[in-house]
Amino acid sequence: MRSFPTIIIIIAVYFGYEAFFNHGSWKYKLTLVVETPEGQAVGSAVRKVSTQRDPIILQFLPSLT
Repeated sequence: MRSFPTIIIIIAVYFGYEAFFNHGSWKYKLTLVVETPEGQAVGSAVRKVSTQRDPIILQFLPSLT
């Protein structure tokens, strides 16, 4: 019966990992300044990048697409 708590802990760690560390996103701003004969030309853009992967257990199953 000593292995039962170990299995429960392993399952809890797996689901905790999948819930909190399986995805991420961040934002960044790019500002570009160019010197022209008429003066400075300035442009900027803000982007959001997101990433997500399938849970570990699903990576070993055949793709449905």
